[in-house]
Amino acid sequence: MRDIADFLNIEVPDELWADVVKRCTFAEVKKDLSKVVRENISFAFKGGADTFIHKGTNGRWQGVLDEEDLALYEAAMRKLPADYAQWLENGGPVRMQG
Repeated sequence: MRDIADFLNIEVPDELWADVVKRCTFAEVKKDLSKVVRENISFAFKGGADTFIHKGTNGRWQGVLDEEDLALYEAAMRKLPADYAQWLENGGPVRMQG
């Protein structure tokens, strides 16, 4: 989180970090989704905001998408720079160039 704050030039006093981190945990975010999802997203997520942030686990989509869906996904991922695609699929630190 400090790397993100630094990248965005956001200064957070040291005495507030513990509270900031707590408020960004899955359990805290799930308590009040209106702070995260401001608009009705039921058009994109079955169940709306309640399913947008569901379990906080990766890979829930496995077994849900059919071959056509996966082909569309792969085609879209090939349009991205390799480091972007890697980050979307695997997460992890991003090394900024420049």
